[in-house]
Amino acid sequence: MLGSKEQLEKAVVGATWSGKFGRLTVNTDRSVDFELRDCPYYEGDPALLKPATCELRKGHGRAEFGDYSIRIDLPPDDPNGETMIPLAAFVRKGTLYAGAGTVARLSAPHEGRFEFLHGQVLHIHANNGCELEIASKGKPAATKCSFEPHDGYELLQFEAGDKNGHPIERMFGYLPGSRLLVSIQLLAMRFTRT
Repeated sequence: MLGSKEQLEKAVVGATWSGKFGRLTVNTDRSVDFELRDCPYYEGDPALLKPATCELRKGHGRAEFGDYSIRIDLPPDDPNGETMIPLAAFVRKGTLYAGAGTVARLSAPHEGRFEFLHGQVLHIHANNGCELEIASKGKPAATKCSFEPHDGYELLQFEAGDKNGHPIERMFGYLPGSRLLVSIQLLAMRFTRT
């Protein structure tokens, strides 16, 4: 599993990566040409079979690497008026996983701290118990969570709030060998070196 800034940069630079969600070429000077369909998936779809539709984004920019991330800085004349495209990213078994989302490495198997959308932090305890901390509410509160086997990875399911504070079931993919917890859509956003 490659995800640190140095590992990710070494694996990705100087190659073209392609998949059903587009193409990403990262040249040795860190310039990037891309055609990406970085679509969010419908909430609660663990089978990853129902992607939302979105347009193919084409352009160029410059890659900046971080731990489990690639940021494509766009030129000032970008037709969409955007300044960058942030991608969560890691390389596993020669495949690049990159797209909108979150990646975190847990401190121990099925245990650790995971920060995700809207200032929420999930504290995962080894006995499958979890506490959810919401920045605006302070103290963590117990929440039911479970890890279930699913198609070569595990599915972490728990209840959290949406951006308006309404309860919603959240799901993230867990890769046990590497202890990575990732946004579920990233497991479908696969690119191979071409």
